Amino acid sequence: MKTPQQKFVVEFKSGRRQHDARAGSIWGNTDLKALVRAAEADAPHLFDRQTATEDATAHGEVEAKPVQNDAL
Repeated sequence: MKTPQQKFVVEFKSGRRQHDARAGSIWGNTDLKALVRAAEADAPHLFDRQTATEDATAHGEVEAKPVQNDAL
């Protein structure tokens, strides 16, 4: 006698279904370019490489340099 098999359903999903990838952003509808422009207008010295380097050395901050590990 043949063993009975359970019936099953195969679901075909439409290939035209599109997921909204932007809806999952943590930034939402925030205009990041406008925020950068506003920050640059408020503190232009932070965006100028030469001025930022001079400010860092004036305040006793040093520039980070990569460490070479010869032990490997």
